[in-house]
Amino acid sequence: MAAIISVPGAAFDSSSAVDALFSDFLKESQPSEAFLMWSFVVVLITATIWLALATYFELPVSSQQSTEGALLGTMLVTEGFSFIPMWNKNENHNFNGGGLLWIALEWTLAPLLACAMAFCLFVVLKTSLLRHENAEKRILIFLPIYHGIAAGLLCLFIMYQGVRRGTRNKLYGRENYKIRNREKKETMKKRWKTLESH
Repeated sequence: MAAIISVPGAAFDSSSAVDALFSDFLKESQPSEAFLMWSFVVVLITATIWLALATYFELPVSSQQSTEGALLGTMLVTEGFSFIPMWNKNENHNFNGGGLLWIALEWTLAPLLACAMAFCLFVVLKTSLLRHENAEKRILIFLPIYHGIAAGLLCLFIMYQGVRRGTRNKLYGRENYKIRNREKKETMKKRWKTLESH
């Protein structure tokens, strides 16, 4: 059941945390495709090395957080620390979500909230199902309900993501989006030429 729920979730929205901080940097702030390619090469190498070392020493490690940390390193080298919003997006940065501290807070709170929710759910299951004298009968009644709730939440999540992306495409339109990206890319190229001349 965990595989059925986790795999579609990772496939459909594994980039949400990255989008919150890095999407505008990756799409607009790179001066050329070659520069962007080398940034990703560095990200892949460093994240892979860290994952291998952490696995070898049996440390708790997350591939998503390792990749995001490597992306953050490329941002610091390219744009400097002042480019990264610490808490929320502001007038100077057109980021899609919260800043660095907000994402770190999510990383910290997510395991704690998951622990609390699992504790509460298992207490209910233990008292109402597992320790009951008619445990087998109750479990057979409860399992379809549980599977239905899990499937419903997954479908709701997928529909929400589809509607959100569809609305965004309708609001901006593909052509307008391409024109806007082209203009921003030209602006960034001029900026880099100015920096190189100094």
